[in-house]
Amino acid sequence: MNDQNSCKVIIPVFYPGKIVVNCINSIPKNFEIFILDNGLDDYNLENEIKKLNREITIYKVGDVGVAQSFNFALSKITSEFFFITQPDVTIKKNCIENLIKSAKVYKDAAILSPVIYEEGLYSEFDFYNLKITKENKLSKNQKKKEKNREIKEPVNDFKVEAINSTALLVKTAIIKEVGGWDSKFYTYLEDIDISLRVRQLGYKIIKIVNSRADHLGFSSHKIENKESIDRSRNWHFSWSSVYFAFKHYDKWFFYKILIKKMLKYLLKIFVNIILLRKKKLLSNYLRLNACVSFLKNKKSHYRPKKIK
Repeated sequence: MNDQNSCKVIIPVFYPGKIVVNCINSIPKNFEIFILDNGLDDYNLENEIKKLNREITIYKVGDVGVAQSFNFALSKITSEFFFITQPDVTIKKNCIENLIKSAKVYKDAAILSPVIYEEGLYSEFDFYNLKITKENKLSKNQKKKEKNREIKEPVNDFKVEAINSTALLVKTAIIKEVGGWDSKFYTYLEDIDISLRVRQLGYKIIKIVNSRADHLGFSSHKIENKESIDRSRNWHFSWSSVYFAFKHYDKWFFYKILIKKMLKYLLKIFVNIILLRKKKLLSNYLRLNACVSFLKNKKSHYRPKKIK
């Protein structure tokens, strides 16, 4: 089977602006692309995408969030692999092809990812150290990446414990085996959650050194939507963090994390009221509101306003 037939490319978008065109142009023309439109709603941009003379299918999935969008794609895909990337990522030569070759070598890998560069420098922002206990819960003693340490470019492929969805190749059958993405996550940490679940079934996540992608970072949306998107980021990252902890830690440790978070946000709210810092006040209010919403058993419901 040819690479283009064994792998589809998935790009989730939410009011992305023209940056998504750069992403599409970096993907080899022999790969079919699925764009999962959570909020494209931009006639000119949609026409521009259609003019690229590429095999592109735009699915208007609606404002359902990242996890549910990926599950929609999973229901449509029959290929052996699919490659997920973001609008603010550009794929380097032979990136996807080398991932596919590696996937056939690493039989026990569920997810394979290129090494990521930001502003021309090797970056480790996209993977995490997350230890799992024998009971398949997250360990309470997680080793954090050291700050200000020297970051060296890897020379060999290496295993990681969790990875975000900046750019990654997944084996379709294994993702279906774990039940796809948890659609309770609207955005943030759905990728870390599925990383843990594939590991709990004994599969690995591998970074492939002869495969590269460049990431701009926080550039997946139109600039004019920055304020609304930032509000959404604050609320959803907080809600997703709480749900993630609830799902993967034991009960008492989860409540310890939650109480600590809420007290921190309350303290910051009072400090920012005194110092008249409106933006920081709003950010911490949204984070606290997300925690309270989770305690009230409310789903990840916040949506940004005034999107253009």
